[in-house]
Amino acid sequence: MPIAHEPISARSWLFAPGDSEKKMNKAMEGTADIVLIDLEDAVATENKVAARGMVHDFIKNNPAQRARLWVRINPFDGPYTLGDLAAILPAAPGGIMLPKVYGRQEVEKLDHMLSVLEVANGIEEGSTPVIVLITETAEAMFHTGDYKGAPRVVALTWGAEDLADSIGASSNKNPDGSYSFTYELARSLTVLGAASAGVTAIETISADFKDLEALRKGRDRRGAGDRRRLRRQSRRRGDRLEGRHARPALSRARAAAAEAGGEVMQAMEASGDLDLSRYLKPGDRIVFGQACGEPTTLVEALIAQGAGIGNLSAFIATSFSGLFVPETAGAFRLSSMGAIGALRSMTKAGALDVIPVHVSQVGPLIAAGVIPCDVAMIQVSPADADGNHSCGLISDYVRAAIDKARVVIAEVNDQVPYSHGELIPGSAIDVKVAVSRAPVEVAAAKIGETDAAIARHCAGYIGDGCVIQTGVGAVPDAILRLLHDRKDLGVHSGMLGDGLVDLFEAGVITNARKEIDRGVTINGALIGTKRLYDFANNNPAIRMTPTSYTHDAAVLGQLSRLVTINSALEVDLTGQVNAEQSGAAYLGGTGGQVDFVRAGARSPGGAALMVLASTAKGGTLSKIVPTLAGPVTTARTEVDVIVTEYGAAELKGQTLAERTRRLIAIAHPDFREELDRAAHEIQTRGF
Repeated sequence: MPIAHEPISARSWLFAPGDSEKKMNKAMEGTADIVLIDLEDAVATENKVAARGMVHDFIKNNPAQRARLWVRINPFDGPYTLGDLAAILPAAPGGIMLPKVYGRQEVEKLDHMLSVLEVANGIEEGSTPVIVLITETAEAMFHTGDYKGAPRVVALTWGAEDLADSIGASSNKNPDGSYSFTYELARSLTVLGAASAGVTAIETISADFKDLEALRKGRDRRGAGDRRRLRRQSRRRGDRLEGRHARPALSRARAAAAEAGGEVMQAMEASGDLDLSRYLKPGDRIVFGQACGEPTTLVEALIAQGAGIGNLSAFIATSFSGLFVPETAGAFRLSSMGAIGALRSMTKAGALDVIPVHVSQVGPLIAAGVIPCDVAMIQVSPADADGNHSCGLISDYVRAAIDKARVVIAEVNDQVPYSHGELIPGSAIDVKVAVSRAPVEVAAAKIGETDAAIARHCAGYIGDGCVIQTGVGAVPDAILRLLHDRKDLGVHSGMLGDGLVDLFEAGVITNARKEIDRGVTINGALIGTKRLYDFANNNPAIRMTPTSYTHDAAVLGQLSRLVTINSALEVDLTGQVNAEQSGAAYLGGTGGQVDFVRAGARSPGGAALMVLASTAKGGTLSKIVPTLAGPVTTARTEVDVIVTEYGAAELKGQTLAERTRRLIAIAHPDFREELDRAAHEIQTRGF
């Protein structure tokens, strides 16, 4: 049961940088009601990991002061949030400040993370209060009234400096030192939002906390509307990037050089002269960008040189390049989340280690070191005028790999589109390899009669204003061809294929009715051909985001009329789905299926469609079966609608006996009698 927190009553706040034990001690010796230890702006990128440990130890070593010691963590727009929480929560800080909040969904996401960590560390669930910084971006200004009833929130505060940075303003002050209109508006909206939510409104920072006269003038100028004054020691400004103001991440190699006082160097390599032994060590673990964002030049170099370096291993989630084959497996050991794309020959030869993992878990596992990453090999677009590269064709876990790696090697390909959304600063890359080659393409699959029949049944679930998530392949493309009479469709998906371009160009996809990201298609991977890549190039209507956004339950939970479309290898008579293995052959993977099945099934007005042909092997094998021949990818408790060319079986909320009847009705007629006999026991006993 959630804990009801009272609005916070502390009147004075003092910021202390989390990478300085001396300054934290000095702040605690003062008279401020709350010492707010900062892991965000006051800590340089290269010190963030070390600072977490310092903050944990500082709080743990001062148990009598814990209620007074709060921590400002890094925001969700970068890769540090979960690591911050995992490091500091075991010390039980007095509370958390979350900056760069765009809306209530991020508060709910933080609440979920805190609950998990509280339970894991023996802390009363729900006991950690939260303060939210709600006006640091233009987008967030429109959500200041959304926090009524938000879990754990005890106060709202605002930020004038980051808001100015967000809108590109050179100043936020009038000549007399008062805030100009936009920032007074932000302040007023914060007061109103706090009043609506029944929590405390906290004033923005005063950078010069020793200037008491300025504090008094500010109090008098702003009048009785002030509820609280927030003070801090210093503000260290970091670089700002397009796309939710993500902080640039330095690799560990560069961070180590900076800490040692040495000059940080960045290598520029011609692809033909690339000698990986200059950057890799024996035993290194490598993470590749995946799918059509696979850095093929770097993969080819590693295949050619890996055996000479020795004892290397690598991870790639999916691959369509055809470069990973048993004949090249001697260069390094490869692991993946499945046999998706062109990896089936590797599993058949026993040359691929399969990690059962949802694609949304890959980034967090890299960040935690469970999937090791000494070297990140990625593909990016050429840099923009500010020196930032776009993720190009793949976003998902790329930033997690960059942040974790000792060395980041980027293939800078001038044929990769510049995609909007997540950006990678040039400073985050250790080695840039300039190439000009067509990126990996995945041609549209040929649509057969069975695919078209399945698509007709699926299209009936997609009405005007629906938000769709789909993959690539014959059935998804066939479905999309049937949607040209729809209006205002939206897209929030882990991947986009060529089939969506026609709907964009026809004005069918507008994203106009989405509750979040209105007007913008959210995506994590572009998987298609040059037509798709050209369409996405510098197109602000498509935003590339990591899986922490595309697949996040709190984000997806805000979308009504969400229809998700995923595929299966086989389904048993109770609704269990196998999307990975057929007998001894590993053919697929978990991917993002479960995340989207859950979201679609729970979305008001939405649906989660699981599609498959009724038979395989020329009609000799039923794909609706009494018992699965492989693992359960999606549990029967999650499944919503199963679709074959013979119809749609709506299973959500149905008894096991009724499920067998509905699934048999959409099986191939040649197998229905056999399935009836297999289902008899379930239908008789009810389970």
